[in-house]
Amino acid sequence: MLADISCGISLDVLRNQMARNIDVMLDANPRLSDPMRRRVPERTCFVLLTPEVFHQNKESRLYGWLYNEYTRQDSTLLNQQLPHRSGEDLATVPPRLGWLTWEDCNAVQSDACWWLAGGTA
Repeated sequence: MLADISCGISLDVLRNQMARNIDVMLDANPRLSDPMRRRVPERTCFVLLTPEVFHQNKESRLYGWLYNEYTRQDSTLLNQQLPHRSGEDLATVPPRLGWLTWEDCNAVQSDACWWLAGGTA
């Protein structure tokens, strides 16, 4: 819950975890089991879920810097990180990115994040 994003993996050390997930979001995958095989890429969103303290202090984590950049319509960073994607594909990404906090979840369902209040399961 407190970790930053992964900057690389053994198969693609140049892409960060957020870019990899956005890349996957843009394609259907009929090899998956239901209900994931029915996911419609054009209607899929990427939502970052973090503690509120990191949402309020975005620059304290790499994903905060990346989120700020990826949500800018005029940014070219995602184009650089996903060069195999067309500009048209990537132009659809910024409005499909969101940021929720554990505190947001707890506000909707008061026992969703029992640890926020120091409670026990």
